[in-house]
Amino acid sequence: MSVSVYAEPDLLQPEIIVRPDGYATIDPVGEVFVEGLDIMELTKILEEKFKSYLNEPRISVNIRDFNPASIYIFGAVQKPGTYQQVTQTSKYYGDTKNPSVKTDLTLTNVISNAGGISIDADLSNIKITSANKKEKKIDLWKFIKDGDVSQNIKLKSGDVIFVPKVDSITINDEDFKLLTNMSLFPATFPVRVVGEVGAAG
Repeated sequence: MSVSVYAEPDLLQPEIIVRPDGYATIDPVGEVFVEGLDIMELTKILEEKFKSYLNEPRISVNIRDFNPASIYIFGAVQKPGTYQQVTQTSKYYGDTKNPSVKTDLTLTNVISNAGGISIDADLSNIKITSANKKEKKIDLWKFIKDGDVSQNIKLKSGDVIFVPKVDSITINDEDFKLLTNMSLFPATFPVRVVGEVGAAG
């Protein structure tokens, strides 16, 4: 990433490396923990730290290179497999219309990228296994219906998502609309007709 200070060209740092421990060395403030922060959060932290050296510093942070996160999803989804996503944020002074652009690596985003769920998906019992083998059960209906954001968790590289199937399919029109509006459900499903059809329509 790079850090610049408005009207202070000598403080431009075009190549700052974030180490595996989550810290980066940013002159003149020293070691700063940056892992997990978006650009706006990091900018606020740096502006506070730079106040020890400048009056009202205006900091601009730019992410230059990204390591794509790999997430594997299988079970009751349309396109199971490994998906790579980049969590990217950017901020530039003077851009008042769009000061921050962020793509979160959330559970719903990954399901959407996988084509959505299949019609027999059990969203109440999704299992997520982390790279260090820790398991977590998610009830995505709590997010969809009640707005419980703790159930739409942010994922990390190496996470494995399993969406189980239900024994019997029961979904009403309201739930169908909620799922399609969130891009979690295909708008249509193929239907196989067994037996004779008397008339079209």
